[in-house]
Amino acid sequence: MANLIVLYLYSLMIDHVGDPYGYFIVVCIGMLGTLLSVLSLNKVDEVSLKSSGVLAEIRAVFRDYNFMRLSVFYFVWNAVVVTASPFFTYHLLKNVAVPFSYIGLTSILSSLIAMIFYIVWGRMSDVCGHKVVAVLGIILASFTPPLWLFMNQTTWKYLMIVDAFMAGISWSAINLTFLTLPMEVAVSSSPTYFAMYSAFGG
Repeated sequence: MANLIVLYLYSLMIDHVGDPYGYFIVVCIGMLGTLLSVLSLNKVDEVSLKSSGVLAEIRAVFRDYNFMRLSVFYFVWNAVVVTASPFFTYHLLKNVAVPFSYIGLTSILSSLIAMIFYIVWGRMSDVCGHKVVAVLGIILASFTPPLWLFMNQTTWKYLMIVDAFMAGISWSAINLTFLTLPMEVAVSSSPTYFAMYSAFGG
């Protein structure tokens, strides 16, 4: 919910204030928000956990070959996404000249659709399994990049709406199952498993 509100407000601010002061204001607000987040997190009491030794737990993770296969997949997937994703926004801003406010609106639309489909995919995961839903999400997401080949000054208004629907549906499946799959695959609930999984994902 916070993302829905703040993203659109930031995009409006950048559009109306202009370059470079719009970016400067957004960065300053982000820095202030980071400070406030740290202060609020300090008030949260942390439950102490018993550990059998970090090195022993890391060795146990590497010996869990099924979990390591999942971690390697997660590494490859994130490497591809992180490499490609910045160019989509660059194309919108520099080549197509889409206003920030419109990008914000379509991002909100995508988030709203994702909120609905988190429920749909969650119920399907309980029936079919998390891996099945993850594969479906990846297949659906693979249809999004070809859509951008047709994104230009005359088509962006409606193609971005189509993209918002496709992204909301597919990425909700991906984000949900990438969070739950390690819980399903790991042979132990040790935090080291999830630390290694996150480390592979970057």
